[in-house]
Amino acid sequence: MKRIFLALALAAFLPFAAYGQEEASRPAAGGLKFSLGPSYRHFRSVSFEKVATPAYKGFLDAYGNLHDYAGIRNYVDSQIGTSGPLRSLDVTVVDFGGTAIGSRGGYGDGESTGFNLGLAIPLWKNESLSLNAVANFQYFSLSSSAGNAFHRPGNAYIEHYFTGSTAAPYTDPSDFALGFHGNSRSHFSLDLFVFDAGFSLGYHPWEKLTTYLSGGPSLSLADMESSTYATLAIDGAQPAVRREEKKEREWEWGLYAAIGAAYQISETFGLAAEFRYDEAFGTVGTRLAKQDLDGWGGTLKFLFAF
Repeated sequence: MKRIFLALALAAFLPFAAYGQEEASRPAAGGLKFSLGPSYRHFRSVSFEKVATPAYKGFLDAYGNLHDYAGIRNYVDSQIGTSGPLRSLDVTVVDFGGTAIGSRGGYGDGESTGFNLGLAIPLWKNESLSLNAVANFQYFSLSSSAGNAFHRPGNAYIEHYFTGSTAAPYTDPSDFALGFHGNSRSHFSLDLFVFDAGFSLGYHPWEKLTTYLSGGPSLSLADMESSTYATLAIDGAQPAVRREEKKEREWEWGLYAAIGAAYQISETFGLAAEFRYDEAFGTVGTRLAKQDLDGWGGTLKFLFAF
C-alpha cells in the first residue's frame, strides 16, 4: 500500500509536466524560494542483534570463592602438595556455555526532530496551478539504548585430584545445576543525512494560499555507531565481561511523498507546513543493530523568495 501511494504521488506529476511543456511560452511566475525549518519523522524502534553473553568455566575454592579454571592445577598443588603422602582433593567445577539475548530500543520526540533546508524552482504557472522543481536536505541525530537481565542454569560437577598426579582428574559423572545471572546493554546512535529531489504540483485557491503535492527519489547517508556490553555473575562474583563495538556508514535509496500548504505573508516571506511519508528500499545498520528508515513525519517551513 505504501509503495502504491508513493507511485501514484509521483505519477500525478506526469500529465501536468506534459501540459507545462505545451504552455512553455508562459513564463514561470516568481523566482527561487528557499525554506528552513524543523522536521520530524516517526522512526521505528531499532532492532538490536542478540547479545552473546560470555561463556565461562571456573572452580570454587574451599571458601566458596570463584576462580578461572586455568588456575585449578596451581590451586590443587597448593592444597595437597606435589609429593609426599598420597592425599586427595575434590574441587567443584562450574561450566556455563553462554546465551544470547535480544532487545529493541525506541526514540523520544526530541531525537526524532531534526531540521530541513529546501529549494523550489518555478517551472510553470497559470491562474490556479503551478509546477516547481524541489530539493530538500534533512538531518536527524538519533540515540537509543536497551538492556536485559537474564538468569540461566549452568552445570556444576566434582573433579577428584591426587597428590603428585599429572593425569587428567577423575570427574564425578553426577552433575547438578547452578544458576548464572547477568546483564546485557546495547547502544545505537545514528546521524542521518537525507537528500531528495522531485516535483511539486501546487493549487492556488486564492492569491496567497497554495496547497501542494510533492514527491520524488531520496538518498540517505547513515553514519552509525553501536556497542554491546554483557556481564556474567555467580554467587555475587563477576567472572566474565564481553564488550563489542561497531561503526558503519551506509547509503540507502528511497522515495518520498508529501502534501502541504503554504501561505505567502509578503512578496519575500511565507510559511508552509507539510505531511510527509518516506520509504527506503532497505534497512541500515551494523552487525549489532538494524534500523528501518521508513516513517511518516512533518515539516514546518519558513519561506524566503528571491
